[in-house]
Amino acid sequence: MLRVGVSDFPVYDGSVPPDDFIAQCRRLTTLGGIPADQLPAIMTVRCRGMALQVLEGDGGQTDVTTLLQKAFGDKPPEAAAAQLSAAQKGTMPVLEYSVLIRRLVRGACPEFFGDDGAVKKICVPAHQAALYRHFLVGLSTEEKILLSRQGVKSFDAAIEELRREELIGGLDDGGLHHSRRVRVIGYAERVHHVSPRQPEPTAGGDGGSDTAAEVNTVSADDGRSHHSTEGDVLVAIDRLTDNIADGMCRR
Repeated sequence: MLRVGVSDFPVYDGSVPPDDFIAQCRRLTTLGGIPADQLPAIMTVRCRGMALQVLEGDGGQTDVTTLLQKAFGDKPPEAAAAQLSAAQKGTMPVLEYSVLIRRLVRGACPEFFGDDGAVKKICVPAHQAALYRHFLVGLSTEEKILLSRQGVKSFDAAIEELRREELIGGLDDGGLHHSRRVRVIGYAERVHHVSPRQPEPTAGGDGGSDTAAEVNTVSADDGRSHHSTEGDVLVAIDRLTDNIADGMCRR
């Protein structure tokens, strides 16, 4: 009988169907003489990311194998495609979001993969394009602007850039570090000729220092300095989001 420890079991994050993970765990349990009733606990310990969240969210009410199959098992391509189109990053960490996109692209585009589960060599460009396109669609306006400004042109590079942003620390409610947020807004004004309206005076004031969230910018037309509210700029950027994302995907 083999000596088998928990660390010998594979790790599973939900990025691919769980069939191989389940089969390997069962095989190791048998080879190591581990009681079958310990398998669910071992599988739970070896889950990461989205897979672990699904198990924790269930609270042990459902069999682990059944739950993983239901959440991450193969689905009809149409169902996976619908989920892919609706996927949004929101406040999700970028690595977790990238795992979600990988899994949904795998389900929606089975023709990209061979019998061994690997991407077919001839399909690598199309697979990468699908990953990047759908990754972009679910990002916030500011995240899209940031990637455009940084010249990001691939799925892996986008993950790296947004991961770097997460590691800066001190993220504001909009999901970007404040200093980077201001630079992104200024970039959008210069490149996309956004001209927000001037801030209105506050009650009891002259419209100067009492206005909230002001950003110093430079006019794209004449280089003169002016003030605009951050909210105005973001509203204007929202109107440009689809064009920006489409333009990046056509590169």
